[in-house]
Amino acid sequence: MHDNNNSVASSRRTEWLKAWLNYLAWAYPALWIATSVENGVVALFRVAFEGGRISRLRVSEFGASAIIVPRGAFLSGHSIGFGPLLFSISAAALMVLFLKFVRKSARLFSGFFLAMLAEDVIARWAFYPTLDGRIRGPQLLALPFYFALLVLGMRWMVNGWGGETYGRKVFSFAAAFVFTPGLIWFGLLTTVPSTFFPVSAGINLMAALLAPLPLRSAHSSIERAGWRLAVVGLLLTTGLPIIARRAMIAGFDRQTQEWKRAIAAFPPIVLPAAYPKTFFQKGVSFAAEGPGGYQSESAIQMLEQLPRYGVNAVALIPYGFERLGSTDIEIAGSMETDEGLEGLARVAHARGMKVLLKPGMWTDGGGFAGDLDFPDPIARARWFANYQRLAGHFAALATRMHADVFCIGGEFVKLSRYDADWRRLIARARALYPGPIVYAANFGEEFETLTFWDALDYIGLQEYYPLPDSLSTEELVAKVERVQKKYGKPVLFTEAGFPSATGANRKPWDDSGGEVSVDLQARCYDAIFPAFYDKPWFEGVYWWKIGSDARGGPSDSSHTPWGKPAMQVISRYYLLDKTR
Repeated sequence: MHDNNNSVASSRRTEWLKAWLNYLAWAYPALWIATSVENGVVALFRVAFEGGRISRLRVSEFGASAIIVPRGAFLSGHSIGFGPLLFSISAAALMVLFLKFVRKSARLFSGFFLAMLAEDVIARWAFYPTLDGRIRGPQLLALPFYFALLVLGMRWMVNGWGGETYGRKVFSFAAAFVFTPGLIWFGLLTTVPSTFFPVSAGINLMAALLAPLPLRSAHSSIERAGWRLAVVGLLLTTGLPIIARRAMIAGFDRQTQEWKRAIAAFPPIVLPAAYPKTFFQKGVSFAAEGPGGYQSESAIQMLEQLPRYGVNAVALIPYGFERLGSTDIEIAGSMETDEGLEGLARVAHARGMKVLLKPGMWTDGGGFAGDLDFPDPIARARWFANYQRLAGHFAALATRMHADVFCIGGEFVKLSRYDADWRRLIARARALYPGPIVYAANFGEEFETLTFWDALDYIGLQEYYPLPDSLSTEELVAKVERVQKKYGKPVLFTEAGFPSATGANRKPWDDSGGEVSVDLQARCYDAIFPAFYDKPWFEGVYWWKIGSDARGGPSDSSHTPWGKPAMQVISRYYLLDKTR
């Protein structure tokens, strides 16, 4: 009898080990497949109910997804709102019904795939947007639903599991849904934000504690968790990222070739005999967003829609990258390649729009250029030498692409006080680029105290000064006018904007979310326009921002005016016959 009990216990341990190894082996493939299925079904829902078409499939290490070209002129945009939430929940419900049917013969793996689907959506939908500080209502509503799916999937797994102890089940779930995803994220992402994994792991651990509770008797079928299946999972875990990566590269190459053919349809840029030094710019900042960035079909189509709103100039924005404390600077170039910039400049000029080439700087993956500081003269000299290489690269590119204005830099709040260094940078840029040059000063002290405005063609302002709740612009106009009168140069708002959220007037720079208020955004736009539009020294504004992927819409709280009343305010002023 004792030997029989030992044999049963040994058999249970073996089966438990098989199940645990299967979870470990299949964690990544299951996550990849679940992500792909959820993305695919959501894409089909969007096409069916929102219109448009699926232009291509995009494959990466994180799953497959469909790239959708919206219907018509991109008038509605898209956002993380209640519509996409319903699509996502509907896709998950269909997957639950399918897996419930499959579960009759594969309890463990049906539950595993359902749990992986829920885990992925919790990470991406409910928490990933919080990495930019923005938490929206739809995400909070999605959390309980997908948490319930996560627990349900784990319950299915328990019901396909022979009588192990509660502690061992919790340990197995933790290994599969906390430890293993942690390895995947830390292994595949170059930078994992500090807030992401603890939150995701905490949700998964909570589900792991709830799912094995003895709410009903468990079945004993565990035949699906065999050694052979674990080997298959391990092979997929090893090979799938390689295959997906190659497919992604092939897809990108194909997309690039299609983009080149589309660009070839536009006439080549003809360089003028001389650049006009100043002209009135009815501009928007055109940001590279979504798959492909500037080298995408959607970027071309979006750019072609802008003239109907009266837009006659776009800012194209490539980026340099450096880490805080380091003087090394790299040109990022993944979303805003030189080829992409030249191609979109060709499209813009063909559609009657001028181009501002405005390099920006990312620090530590998304920080503020104003945080850069080098009090040590040797380190500072190295930084200026490195920055001169970046500025020189883009000044030469500005000449090749016939950018109508070149921005030498911007928002270097702690470095722009070194007047002589910036004058050397400007002189070097003028040797490479024959057109007008501007610097984009941060609102506040930098703008008001900068000393090298006389070396430039425009006084450039990143216009994010707060407005009172009355939206009075009297104080703002006085600050800008003081600088303009001192240097006698025309003023250009190299960037201006307000998020479509409550409190936008008090913190125009803050894109961290809040309750959506497209009306307040529009009223803020409507305050800025009449305050400056007819000033003889004012030469225009570039509103932040319109993305190349048409992101926006009435449920979006970000800075973009696309698909919101603010776009109509822009149109009302830009369609006025104002040229100088």
